[in-house]
This record gives sequence, C-alpha cells and structure tokens, in this order.
Amino acid sequence: RGLTKSCRCLAKERASQYNRTHEACLRYGKTAEYVVWSTMLQRCRDPNFVNYDNYGGRGIAVCERWHAFEYFLEDMGPRPDPTFSIERQDNDKGYEPGNCIWANPSQQARNRRSNRIVQFRGISMCLADAVDISGLPYHTVKARLNYGWSDDDALTTPIRGRAA
Repeated sequence: RGLTKSCRCLAKERASQYNRTHEACLRYGKTAEYVVWSTMLQRCRDPNFVNYDNYGGRGIAVCERWHAFEYFLEDMGPRPDPTFSIERQDNDKGYEPGNCIWANPSQQARNRRSNRIVQFRGISMCLADAVDISGLPYHTVKARLNYGWSDDDALTTPIRGRAA
C-alpha cells in the first residue's frame, strides 16, 4: 500500500545497533568511560540534548569507529583520574582518534572557543597562558586589552607603583 519506507533491513540494522550498545553496557557496566562515551554520542546526535547546538548542531560528529564503545575505549584508554574528561584538541574537528585526549579541568578551560588568543613573544596562545608567563594579574591584562592596548604592551607594561 506504499506505507512502508524500507524493507526489514532498516529495522534489523537499528536493532543491531541498539543491541551492540546494550551489550557494551552489560559487558562494561556504566563505567565513567561508558558515561563519557554515551554523553559524547548524545551531544553530537540528539537535537533535544541541552548542548546539541554547540556540538552536532555546528557539525561536530563522532567518527564511525567510535560508534562502538569497545573501539572508543581501545583508542582512548581508561580515564587517568575522575577529574579528567574528553577533550577535542581542535574544537572545529570531531571526536576521533588523534584529536581527542583525556584532559583535566585546567586544560579544558584553556581550549574553549571563547578564549581570547593573543600574540606574546612571537607565539599565539590563550590569554591565561600569556598572563601566567608575564606574571601580571589576569584582570589587569584583560582590562588593558579591552581598552585597546596592544597584546605586547598589555602583557609587558609593569603596573604603576609596582616592580614587575
């Protein structure tokens, strides 16, 4: 009658994917790595997920290999510490081997799209790293940049009345 959109192949394929995911959950349990993996898939695939717009909505995808938890765990290995989470080194690329690492909160914070990138001593880096090197207070340097100072002046000019 024309109501079917595919043969039974599509249903079998969907059931196979569900069973593979369910088997991984049974085999590995809901380990921290499993939760990271399933959340990674959700934020890239599910338009109803709270942060979908920042991931799947802007084209970030999970490589085909990592659609199976076993391969994700094989490539990433166990999480080094409970504070570590998955990090894409290049925020414009997807979740794939070679672009993902386990990172601590400090590393994560330095790899945000919203970070301000400055030129300091001939190197492009995030403002937080440049401030660490310069020894000046973060808010002082940020205010200087917001007032239109050059990167170099904002990071090298001593604060009045203080020795650098």
